Amino acid sequence: MFEHMREYAKSLKTLGVQQGDEIPICISNTPELVYILGAISLIGAKANIFNDEFDKDYITEIIDGCNANIMFVEDGKYPELKESIDNSHISNIIMTSLTD
Repeated sequence: MFEHMREYAKSLKTLGVQQGDEIPICISNTPELVYILGAISLIGAKANIFNDEFDKDYITEIIDGCNANIMFVEDGKYPELKESIDNSHISNIIMTSLTD
């Protein structure tokens, strides 16, 4: 588990994630979520975890309130979030899949 977390942290740093960055995350409770949260913690960044069942305006507010240019989203949840993401400053979408 810790090796996965370190690899994720290395990748996030390569993408420009720094201490204090806040990253929006919309992923189900999976092992990948644990690795992502651990990696974010290792960097000293913050995770803002939310559910796609929130009101669309609230989701847009969450995404816009995060200062990182990266977001993690589950492939099945992406269609509901696409408009909010497209209208945000997020430039890197990392998509996980429950089918892999």
